[in-house]
Amino acid sequence: MDRATEIIRELQVSYAMELETVENFLANSIHLDEAPAERIKHALAENVEIELRHARRLATRIKVLGGRVPGSLELSRNQQTVQPPVDAADVVSVTRGVIFAQETAIAQYQKILKLCDGFDFVTQDLIVTLVSDEREQRQHKTAKPNQSQSIKPRIDAKEREFDFDRNYSRQSVILLSSLITDRYFKRPDTLPTPPRQPTPRPLEQ
Repeated sequence: MDRATEIIRELQVSYAMELETVENFLANSIHLDEAPAERIKHALAENVEIELRHARRLATRIKVLGGRVPGSLELSRNQQTVQPPVDAADVVSVTRGVIFAQETAIAQYQKILKLCDGFDFVTQDLIVTLVSDEREQRQHKTAKPNQSQSIKPRIDAKEREFDFDRNYSRQSVILLSSLITDRYFKRPDTLPTPPRQPTPRPLEQ
């Protein structure tokens, strides 16, 4: 597989991931009970629009590069940790799942950045922007209410190795990058059973 084709393929993977995030964020923003989850419900509802915008931008870039934007039958769904909980008041599990989904998206974007380095600067700039959005959303999920408005993560457009928030080890990020493609993009010849997702670590108090 040549480098340009590989970039298109990984963009298709990210596109699938963003659409799955839209589905799960929307479901949780409605499913969770109002009283204990008002803040996260509101945040998830807002993030639905952000993730959908990401998917549109990825789809547009796929088209520009000569690829085909995949339809629903070509995309799998694997966000086990972001499923609406049985207990509609279980804000903690949803928050952990959301953070894990965003870390997974960042790991996939990191993979695309490395593919684009020195080859496709337009796609690279797009991915830097999307990573910045994901990091900012993650900061809002973990910040205290009075801190969320003041946190503005900054990313140098020329940065090649991102300083990930270390809720997960470097080994976990590498593992995520290696598994994401097969899990989110169905191949026409074979559909292997997806590997089990790593369990996210508890949030730091």
